[in-house]
Amino acid sequence: MMRFLSRMLPVFLLLFVAGCAGGLRMPEDIFAPDARTGVRTYYGELPCAECRVQQLTLTLFDNGTFRLNRVYSGQRNGRDRVEADLGRWKQDGERIVLQGSSDFPLQFRRVSASELKLLDQMGHEIVSHLDYSVFLTSIPDFLPGPYLVQGMYCERGGNAYFRECRTGLEYRLVFENPDPSVSRKYAALVTSPGAEVMAALRARFMLRRDSGSGSDNLMVRKFISFLPGGSCAP
Repeated sequence: MMRFLSRMLPVFLLLFVAGCAGGLRMPEDIFAPDARTGVRTYYGELPCAECRVQQLTLTLFDNGTFRLNRVYSGQRNGRDRVEADLGRWKQDGERIVLQGSSDFPLQFRRVSASELKLLDQMGHEIVSHLDYSVFLTSIPDFLPGPYLVQGMYCERGGNAYFRECRTGLEYRLVFENPDPSVSRKYAALVTSPGAEVMAALRARFMLRRDSGSGSDNLMVRKFISFLPGGSCAP
C-alpha cells in the first residue's frame, strides 16, 4: 500500500500544480470581457407581460460600461417597441449591476460561465417557472445605437467633444449632417474657450477597429438642444 502511494504521489502533485496553473477563476473576474475583443455579449428571449417576447441583448465592455437593447416584439398594437440604454456596470459578488437611465439598476445573477439570469428590481430571484436567462454569444455585438444621450459638450482644436453623463466617457463628435449653428450657439453660451455646456442629442457609436472597448467617436444624427446650467452631477 505504501509503495502504491509513493508511486501515485507525483501524479497527485502534478494534478494539483496543473489545477493551480490553470487559473481557477476567482469571483472578481467572473464577468471579465473576452480578452480578444474586450467585450462580452449576452442574448436571451425573456417573458413579456404586454408583448409576445422581449428580446434582450446586453454587451459589457472592459472599460466598465455597458450597452443594452430591448425589443418588445408582438405588442397588442401590432408594433415592436425598441429601447436602448447605456451606462456603467459593476460586479457585486455573483451579481452584475447595471446603472443606466432607470431609477432602479438592472441586475443579473451569474448562473454559469455562459449564462446570466435577470433578477427583480431589488436584486432578488424572480419567482416563476418561466426562463429569465440570457446567454453568452460567440460573436460580440457592439450595439452602436442610436441612443438618446445627455452630456457635456465642448469644442477644442476645431473639434467637438461630448462627455456622456451615464458612462462618464468623452467622445469626439462627428455630425451626420453638418450644422454650423451648433458652433455658433456654443460660442454664445461660453465665457472661456473649451468650456463645457450640457447638451442633448441622438447619436450612434462609430466603432474603432483597434480597440474592443467601444468607440472613440459619436455620430450625431440629431443635435436636440443645449441645456445651459445643466451638469452630469446626480
